[in-house]
Amino acid sequence: MPITKDFVSIVRRRLMTKGIITVDNIQDNEDGSAKVTLDMDAETYHKIFEYGFIQLVKKGIKVDGK
Repeated sequence: MPITKDFVSIVRRRLMTKGIITVDNIQDNEDGSAKVTLDMDAETYHKIFEYGFIQLVKKGIKVDGK
């Protein structure tokens, strides 16, 4: 899923209102994509990384097990 300005705006509103994650910078690229720089505490980073890693493992198991 590409990161669009609308997506970033929605995420920013949801997370920044709770003070969990702040969007430091959004750099638009010529190809329509964007580089987003986030600021968060270590605990939040680890939770996001752990969740993403678990999802990758699940997808790998699903692909191998078909």
